[in-house]
Amino acid sequence: MGRDDIWINTEFAYAYYYLGEYEKSYDYLTIVKNLGRDDLTLKLMFANTLSKMEKYEEAIEYYLELLENDKYKNDAILNCQIGWNYGELEKPKEALKYLFKAEELGKDDRMINIDIGINLARTGEIQEGINRLKRALIMEEGITLNDKIFLNSEIAYWYGELRDVENALKHLYIAKDLGRDDAWINSELAYCLGELNRLEESLERYLRAKELGRNDGWIYSQIGWTYRRLGKYEDALEADFKAQELGQNDAWVNIEIGICYKELEKFEEALKYYLVANELNGGKNLWILSEIAWVYGVMENYDEELKYLEQTKKLGRKDEWINAEYGKVYYRLEQYEKALEFFNKAKKLGQNDAWINVQIARCYKALDKNEDALKAYLKAEKFEENDAWLLSEIAWLYDGLGKYKEGLKYLKRIEKLGRDDCWFNTEYGFCLMRMQKYDKAIEKYKHALELKEELNEEIYLNCQLGFCYRLLEKYEEALKYHLKGQELGRNDAWINIEIGLCYKELENYEKALEHYLIAYEQDKEDTWLLSDIGWIYNELEKYDDGLQFLQKAQELGREDSWIYAEIGQCLGRLGKYEEGIEKLKKALEIIEEDKTNDNVDEKIFINSEIGWLYGKIENSDPNEALHYLYAARDLGRDDQWLNAEIGWELGYNDKDKDEEAVKYFERSIELGRDDEWVWARIANIYFDLERYEDALKAYNRAYELEGAYKEGKDSLYICSIGRTLRRLGRYEEAIEKLLES
Repeated sequence: MGRDDIWINTEFAYAYYYLGEYEKSYDYLTIVKNLGRDDLTLKLMFANTLSKMEKYEEAIEYYLELLENDKYKNDAILNCQIGWNYGELEKPKEALKYLFKAEELGKDDRMINIDIGINLARTGEIQEGINRLKRALIMEEGITLNDKIFLNSEIAYWYGELRDVENALKHLYIAKDLGRDDAWINSELAYCLGELNRLEESLERYLRAKELGRNDGWIYSQIGWTYRRLGKYEDALEADFKAQELGQNDAWVNIEIGICYKELEKFEEALKYYLVANELNGGKNLWILSEIAWVYGVMENYDEELKYLEQTKKLGRKDEWINAEYGKVYYRLEQYEKALEFFNKAKKLGQNDAWINVQIARCYKALDKNEDALKAYLKAEKFEENDAWLLSEIAWLYDGLGKYKEGLKYLKRIEKLGRDDCWFNTEYGFCLMRMQKYDKAIEKYKHALELKEELNEEIYLNCQLGFCYRLLEKYEEALKYHLKGQELGRNDAWINIEIGLCYKELENYEKALEHYLIAYEQDKEDTWLLSDIGWIYNELEKYDDGLQFLQKAQELGREDSWIYAEIGQCLGRLGKYEEGIEKLKKALEIIEEDKTNDNVDEKIFINSEIGWLYGKIENSDPNEALHYLYAARDLGRDDQWLNAEIGWELGYNDKDKDEEAVKYFERSIELGRDDEWVWARIANIYFDLERYEDALKAYNRAYELEGAYKEGKDSLYICSIGRTLRRLGRYEEAIEKLLES
């Protein structure tokens, strides 16, 4: 045998190539070349073999040389090969040049789409690359199970690079379902699941990857991270310490350990690892410095917190977090204006969430700027619609600002969320009370009383119940609760006024005055109290005392129509008619100047009173009295008193107006007046008008009501009856009555 020519060596080269023994194939190709063969086929063999040997640059040299030949310059496969080799050299731009050329020349199979896809992705055109890989995947002809596994894995990888973990996860699961179950795919699955916050599933995959042989610092650090995210801080710490043992003792692991200790509220331990992490990063990591500052804050070491915040700031941190943290520190230091400055800056920089708006609200609240506080809380609510505490704060502020309808809406929402403590029911009751829904307010207050824990709560609730019952005009019930509140220890001006009011409404003026005077000793400048004391003294006909308190109220600044009217009435009862009229006219003037309120009832009273006082002045012009009495009439007063008073002024001051006077007296009687005075007055006018039958009836009624007949006393009415009978021609009866008189 002994043959050693070009042909036999070429055959050996081919044989070893197809057997996959590329080194031997290359050796025989070299022999062939040395024997003098130098054609295109040999060069192609060299190129293919070098490519298989992963000597891509040498392979490319041969391919490019072949490409210069007319036979191969438009060869799609050759261009494809060149592209593939450039791809292996991770020169994606050069690879794509030749791969696209191959595609132009008609190559459109799975492999070229794979190569184009991978290289497009490497150049940053990841989505275009994925689209090519997907195209390769749907080319069903000749596709193998391994092809499908590879393509889905590759697609998943590049989706991962896009941070599109959902799509990455989809293709990872396809690859897994097709049979791939190695450490890589489980690690990737775990990572993607973690990114989607599917932490339990993520942990399961990490543990599977570990089971399949992955035993490095990374896997344990990831397991630790996942346990930490699940709130299993002790398990997380165990994994993190294992990662350290395996050599991953970097800043990240120390940070993770620090976070776990922080969440376990072991702040000193957390600080220890944070400080190590800070040292490993050369004190240049903003996040670590920030965490250290935060922990110092929790530990109430505000000097150290400010120190690390300053370090963080010097390194360039100017975001919302650091401003918010500065705000927290200054809030805790009760520097609310400064805190507001930082909180608002944090918000301006982008931290527009529930927390920041709550902090702003708390600052405003501490500064007694409740409207601003409410606005901030309402902004917070947009982010936390079902936070019972936040809704309670909003309800409280609405109530404090007198916006009870809005407050009630929030209280109802809080109730649905299940809050049912003493504070809540008290606030609910307060709101209902202010909305004048007293019965419902009482229900809430009584329930709050059942839930009370402190004496102050019991006192307050009894007083509020008393207040509601008083407003419902249930004065006996109101007194019961107010007196209970007083018994429990409250004895200030408010409760004495409340008790006084109840007694006043029960017309127990002496008891009302007793409590009012106690309240007066506690607060001598309450104009309302002074006014009501004056009123009660007047009701008790102690006008001198009443006038004293009414004038004191006026001295302290009460200048409304009521005080002038009440002082005027008091002066009138003391016989100081002109002074009384002066005060009443001032009251009327004040009312007339008030264009926002008709005050009809008050006008009626004052005009009536002025008319009455004018009637009390001797030799006064009756027209003065009538002017005011008519004014009261025109305003709508049409009762017994007014008609009788007008009748009196008309009939006994101007005889020409007897007919008109009769109309008013008759109207007074029609409205129910049935006393001696009115019948006597109308009888005299009837007599003057020669209406003797009417006069007789009126005199008889006056006589009857006077009671003289029953008591056997003489009366002028008997004489008047006799005179009237005589005018009627009933002489015998007249004589009898006249003799009787």
